[in-house]
Amino acid sequence: MVVSVILTVRQLKPGQQFMLKRTGEWFVFVEKEIGTPFGVRHIVAYDDPYNLKKRNGSKTTLHHSCHVIINPKEKPMSQTMQIEIDRAVNKFTPPMEVGGGFLTRDDYAKLARMAITEGTMIGWTHAENMTRERMQRKITELEHEVSILRDRVKEVEMELLASQK
Repeated sequence: MVVSVILTVRQLKPGQQFMLKRTGEWFVFVEKEIGTPFGVRHIVAYDDPYNLKKRNGSKTTLHHSCHVIINPKEKPMSQTMQIEIDRAVNKFTPPMEVGGGFLTRDDYAKLARMAITEGTMIGWTHAENMTRERMQRKITELEHEVSILRDRVKEVEMELLASQK
C-alpha cells in the first residue's frame, strides 16, 4: 500500500519531489526566496517523468498554500508502473477548464470499466516484464552452471586419460 501525504508548498524541503494535486504535474522544490516585492516566493522545477511538455528543469513559482502530494514511504511497485497508473488516471479525469457535470449510471460504468481495463493492462505488462527478466537471470545462471560442469567434465576426462597411461 502506498502511503501518500498531502502537504502545502510551504512545508516542503529543498530537493523534495512532489505532485501538484490540482493538476497532477510533478515538480521538485528548489528554494524559498525571502524578501521579494511579493513576500516569500516558493520556487520549483518541473520534473515530469516522461518530459512530455519538454520543460523539465525549467523553474516556476507556486503559491505557498498549493496542495501537494508526496510519498515518503517506499513504493511497493516500480516507479515506472506508478507513473503509468498516474498517467491513466489523468487520462480519465477531465481538464480543469471543464466544469463538473452529472454522470449517469452508464457513464460511471463505462469510466470504471475503462479504468479497470487500463489498470489491469498496466499490471499485466509489468508482470510479464518481471517474468521475462527473472527467466533471463535464470537462463544466465544455468548457462554459467553448464560451463562449470563442462569444464569439470574436461578435467575428469584428462584425469581418466592420465590414469590409463
